[in-house]
Amino acid sequence: MMPTRRIKKINGIEYWYEDIPYYDKEKKQIRHKSKYLGRNVNGEPVRVRDALNSSENICPVSKPLKAYNYGELLPLQWITDELKIGEYLGDLFNGKERNMILSMVFNRIARPTAMYNLKTWYESSALSLKWPEVTFEKPKYQ
Repeated sequence: MMPTRRIKKINGIEYWYEDIPYYDKEKKQIRHKSKYLGRNVNGEPVRVRDALNSSENICPVSKPLKAYNYGELLPLQWITDELKIGEYLGDLFNGKERNMILSMVFNRIARPTAMYNLKTWYESSALSLKWPEVTFEKPKYQ
């Protein structure tokens, strides 16, 4: 029983699989095991992760540029909206300052870091997409 290659079409995209037959002693019949080989690119299997890590442009899938932390902030944003904390801070500060204060509070609750790491944390969170005007720059000392 030799393994064979075949193409499966899933959601309109073709993928290569190797079909490996084997004998199941319990059921006393031949079964098949399927092994993923890669996406069909020009009639050849190309593993998507390998293509993303290579310097050649052989796969039509684009590389992800950045990943943002979002889930840890959802409860905090919900609480802030329910208690209308943003509105109360908006009465005291302008929009940029309010968002900066909320970002620092979210950091203290969700993932406390030192102040010099706050900019890195902020840029990796979904807050940087929601409030792009907020910047955490290091103070310039004279």
